[in-house]
Amino acid sequence: GGWGWVKREHEMAASPNVLLTLEGEQCEYDPSRFANIKETWIENQLKIREEEFVEKSHLDCFVGSWNVNGKRPGESLAKWLLPKEYWVEADHWRPSSGVGVGVAGSAAPPTPARHSVPPESKEKEDQTREMPSVPDLYVLGFQELDLRAEALLLGDTTWGAPWEGHVLECINRADTFRLVLAKQLVGMFLMVFVKEKHCSSISHVQECIATTGIMGVMGNKGGVCIRFHFKDSSLCFINSHLNAHLENTDRRNQDYHDITDRIQFTRDSPLGLSDESNTFTIWEHDHIFWTGDLNYRIEGLTFEKVVELIGKEDYETLFKYDQLRQQMELNACFTGFKEGPLNFAPTYKYDNESIFYDTSEKKRIPAWCDRVMWRSDGARLVQYGRHELMTSDHRPVSARFLVDVKMIVPERKAQVYKDICKRLDKMENELMPDVTLSTADIQNKVHFDEVRLLVPTSQHITVRNTGQVLARFRFIPRPSEKKICKSWLWVSPPAGMMIPGEEVQLTITVTVDVASGSKLNMGEDTFEDILILHLENGKDYFITVSGNYQKSSFGCSLQHLVRYAGPIRSTEPIEEGGKKLSIPKELWRMVDYIYKNGLEVPGLFLQSGVQKEMEVIREYVDTGSPFPFENDHGIHSMAESIIRFLEYLPEPVIPPSLASRLEDAAANYSQCEQLLAHLSLESYNCFYYILFFLREVLKFKEKNKLSAEKLSIIFSKVLFRDLPLDVTAPRSMKKKVEFLSLMLTHKP
Repeated sequence: GGWGWVKREHEMAASPNVLLTLEGEQCEYDPSRFANIKETWIENQLKIREEEFVEKSHLDCFVGSWNVNGKRPGESLAKWLLPKEYWVEADHWRPSSGVGVGVAGSAAPPTPARHSVPPESKEKEDQTREMPSVPDLYVLGFQELDLRAEALLLGDTTWGAPWEGHVLECINRADTFRLVLAKQLVGMFLMVFVKEKHCSSISHVQECIATTGIMGVMGNKGGVCIRFHFKDSSLCFINSHLNAHLENTDRRNQDYHDITDRIQFTRDSPLGLSDESNTFTIWEHDHIFWTGDLNYRIEGLTFEKVVELIGKEDYETLFKYDQLRQQMELNACFTGFKEGPLNFAPTYKYDNESIFYDTSEKKRIPAWCDRVMWRSDGARLVQYGRHELMTSDHRPVSARFLVDVKMIVPERKAQVYKDICKRLDKMENELMPDVTLSTADIQNKVHFDEVRLLVPTSQHITVRNTGQVLARFRFIPRPSEKKICKSWLWVSPPAGMMIPGEEVQLTITVTVDVASGSKLNMGEDTFEDILILHLENGKDYFITVSGNYQKSSFGCSLQHLVRYAGPIRSTEPIEEGGKKLSIPKELWRMVDYIYKNGLEVPGLFLQSGVQKEMEVIREYVDTGSPFPFENDHGIHSMAESIIRFLEYLPEPVIPPSLASRLEDAAANYSQCEQLLAHLSLESYNCFYYILFFLREVLKFKEKNKLSAEKLSIIFSKVLFRDLPLDVTAPRSMKKKVEFLSLMLTHKP
C-alpha cells in the first residue's frame, strides 16, 4: 500500500495507487488535464484504506448460461433457475415421440436424480414448511438464440423478448423480480434481474458489445457485457460465445483477449480529464463474472474413452484433458479467473431432446463447453453445476455466489480523508524536489532493437524520489509541440506524485499503427522522439526514445507497392518510368496461398485469424520468406491478413468520389463496368483481381459455406470506405453490398 504510482498491467486488477491514465491517447497537451492530480491521488489512497469506512453485506447472485441452439422458449426453466421446492408437475420434461431412446454405441451420462412433486396428501404439510431462499440477482447468458441468416449478418433481431418473459414467469414464482437490463448481439443475449426490494441499490448501469468476427460484421461470436453498481460495489458480467471446433484453441484464446480489449465503459464523473479519455475497462470492477459457451473442448481422448469416464463419473481424470484448464495453466487466457470444481458431466454435445451424447456419424466428443468463471476477492462460490433441460444440444449451467458488497459510511470516510490530507500537508514545503531515473543507458536513452507494425513492445524506467519533499511529475511537450510524444509512442503513467524514498515504474510503449507505419515507410517520419519529464518546482529530465522500424507493405499505397519487384524490406523501388507490377506481389502471395490450399475451408473470410499467425504472415510477406504453413493450416489467418491489407491501404480501392455513382448503378452491370473504368490503373487491377478470386471462392460454396452476400458484406467494408460523419453510411453500405453481389454473380 505505497503512496505512489504503480504500473497497471493488462489483466491486472485496477491498482488503488493509479492516479491518471491516458493510455494510447494522442490528444493535444492541456495542463488543465492534470489539475486534479492531488485530489485524484487522495481518492486512490482512500481506496487503500476503505476498510476503515465501509460496511459489508452479502449479495446472493445466480449466474447461468445456456446455448439454446436456435430453439424458442417452451420447456420450463424451473429446474435451472429455482430450488426444487418451487417446481410443479408441469416443469417435468416430456420427450417428443421417439426421442430420448438410446441406440447402439450411444452414451448417456449418469442419470441425475429426479425431483418428484410432493404427493397431494402432503400439501398442507408442505405449505407450513419454510421455502428456501432464491437469489437476489439473476444474471443469465444465452447463446445461439437466433441462428437465422439475416440475424447472423447483424440484422435486427427480436428473439430475446420471448426469453425475457419466459424467465420472469419462472422466477416470479418465488419472489418479485424486475429487469435491470437486457442486451442482445444476434445469438448472444444477456439479462440481469433483481428482486424488487433491491432496485434502489442498483445504479450506474451500462452495457457494451464486442464482436470477434472479421471486420466485426458477423455477430455470431463475441461478447455482451453489462455492468452496474450494487450499493457501492461495482459488478461486471460478460456473456460470450467463443470460436468453435476442437482444433481452434488459439482462436478461442484470441477471442477472449479481443473481447477484453474491445469492451469499454464511460465514467460518470471525470476527474480533470477530457471526455475522450473518460473510459474504463472490465478490469476496473470489484467483481467480474464471465459465463457463456466458451467452446473449449476435451482433447487427447477418443469419444469412447470420454464416454467411459463419464459413465464412471471420473471427472477428475477427464478434467486433465480440458483445454480451458490447460490454457489457464499456460496463462494464455482468463488470467486471474477462478472456476468451481467440475463435478458434473460435460454439457455438450447431446442429441436434441435426449439424454444421449452425439449419436451422429460425427460423434463429437463430449466437452464442458459451457462455463461460469469469476474474478474477485470478495465472491464465494456456493453452488456450481449443470441442469437437465433437454430441448438443446447443450445443458445449461449455473453458479451461485455470495458476493461481498460494500456501503460507504460518509462520516468515517470524511475522517480518513482528513487524515490523508493532514499527512500530505506535512510533506509540502519550499524545498526543491529531486528524482533519479534508472535506465539501461546513463544518458537516459531508451532504444528498441526491432519494431514491427502493430506489435506493441515496452521497456521500463524506474523513477525514485531522492529528495526530502513530495515530488509531483508530469510529461510535457517540447517547445512548439502540442503533444507530449509522437503517435507511435506512449508513456504510462503520464503524471503522478511520490513521497520521499518512493519509486514509480514508468512504462514506455511503442506501437506503430497503420498511419504511423505509412509515414515511416515513406520516409516522412523518423523513429526517434524525446520525452520531457517535468518536476513541479524542479528541473526537467529528458528521455530519448529510438528504435529500428522494420518496413512493412501493410499500410502502403497500391501505387507505392507496385514499384517493388522484391520484398519491401530488402529491395529498392523501381525507378520512375520503369516497368511496374500490375498488382502488389504481397497481395498476390496471400491470395495464391488460399487459392492453392484453402478454397474449400468452411468459414473462409468469416472466421477470424490468430493474431500471432497474422504477425508471422506480415513478417514473411515483407521479407519474401516462404510461408511456414502446410496444407490448409493458417488459412483463416491468411484470409484475415488479406482483409487487413486492403483495409490498411491509405486510400480505398474504390474512392468515395466513385462510390456513390456505383451505388446508384448497383442493379446495372454494364453501367458499373463503365464506371469502374475510371479507377486508377493500380486500383482497377486490384479490384478485378480480388473479384475474380472471390468468384473462384464461390465455386466451392457447397464446402466453404459461403455466399455472394456474405463475401460482399465483408469485402465492401474494405474495398470502399465511408467518409467520417456520413449519416447515410448504413443505407450506403447496403447499396455497396448490392453492387459487389452483382459483380460476383453476373454471368456474361
